[in-house]
Amino acid sequence: GTMELAIKRLGGGRAATFLHDRAAVGDRFSVDGPSGEFYLPDDPGPGILLIAGGIGINPLMSMVRHVHQARDPVRTTLIYSAKTPPEFVFRDELEAISAENAGITTVFTVTDPREQEWSGRVGRIDRSLLEELVKPAGTTFYLCGPPGMPTELARVLVSVGAPIDSLRFEEW
Repeated sequence: GTMELAIKRLGGGRAATFLHDRAAVGDRFSVDGPSGEFYLPDDPGPGILLIAGGIGINPLMSMVRHVHQARDPVRTTLIYSAKTPPEFVFRDELEAISAENAGITTVFTVTDPREQEWSGRVGRIDRSLLEELVKPAGTTFYLCGPPGMPTELARVLVSVGAPIDSLRFEEW
């Protein structure tokens, strides 16, 4: 089998530094897993809302691919925030999936478009965006992003009606 990795270099991250500086295409690794509780169950219910911050898109991307490839009748919305437009990982693939599959919606927002051409949403994922897109009944919420972001957005989701037991989140 193969594994696709999207790894952002962060200060002090040993694994990311190794993979960026020393690993090469063709290197072989031993991998343990999967492990943990952050996954899409066999029956995800009628709807899922995925919220990604930066490189937190990784586990959520596999969920989007699974729903798309399985043609599951699962209403799926992905809200994906990055600092600048070039930082969106998998953007072309996500746009293609959304165009092909009416059950999958993607929403991109950038926090710092600067001088780059960007006609989409600008700003952090906030209460008003979540109120616009969240349909709590039967929805399971998956949040993954930098420290603090998933926890804060989980609080906002609960305040707009998401049951606390419908939230799953991972911080990196």
